[in-house]
Amino acid sequence: MPEPIIIPGGEPFFYPGNRVGCLLLHGLTGTPYEVRELGQRLHAAGYTALGIRLPGHATRYTDLDTTPWTTWVDAVDVALGLLADRSDQVFVMGLSLGAVLALYAASRFPVAGVVAMGTMWELPRWQVVGARLTLPFRPYQFKRRGSSILDPDARASHPTYPYMVMRAVLQFDQLGAAMRAALPDITAPALLVHSRHDPVAPPSGVERILAALGSQDRQAVWVENSAHIITEDYDKEEVFRVVLDWVARHVETPAT
Repeated sequence: MPEPIIIPGGEPFFYPGNRVGCLLLHGLTGTPYEVRELGQRLHAAGYTALGIRLPGHATRYTDLDTTPWTTWVDAVDVALGLLADRSDQVFVMGLSLGAVLALYAASRFPVAGVVAMGTMWELPRWQVVGARLTLPFRPYQFKRRGSSILDPDARASHPTYPYMVMRAVLQFDQLGAAMRAALPDITAPALLVHSRHDPVAPPSGVERILAALGSQDRQAVWVENSAHIITEDYDKEEVFRVVLDWVARHVETPAT
């Protein structure tokens, strides 16, 4: 079977460093580009950074029609296994869909910590019902407002699918239910980073996630000048600083 054609900028990345591994996961209809710069900053600090392309992403939006949520989970599991083979400690971090996947992974793997950025507690019921109703005759809906980034230059250069895929929305909803059920099983340190003005993932969900987590060490950090994709927006430097400082505090032994 031929390799899929990756949209420009949507390639996965691997930056080998020390024996502290960081797995970075992107959002729904997005690409590894969303977390690439964070991966570069982690690598510059000495860590190993891996950003995978979630199945159905960065190719053709129709590929998401045949991608169940369990396939995303399987891809994360494989990536965590690869990182664990070359790392003494593994951190998992993600944005949006990637944040939900990171939390779900942290409930099942002995990770050193989990970072969830722009995390959705659950999709609004109207959105789920709307996806079900429109799926037969309107399975793809054009993103009229583009990507959820306030910075116009960053938004213009952001590689993503131009359509939201209704089947993918329904799969995300199922994944979200699995994540919510698994939150009490997470005992690793957890960091949530979120924009106070996120129009996609309501900020009120952050407190619900914090309350449900089994982690003793858990905290939320807020940024003020971004939309949903905080790793590319006006606050990205603050996001990078917060994440790097947090990881440094949670590395159990000096990296070699």
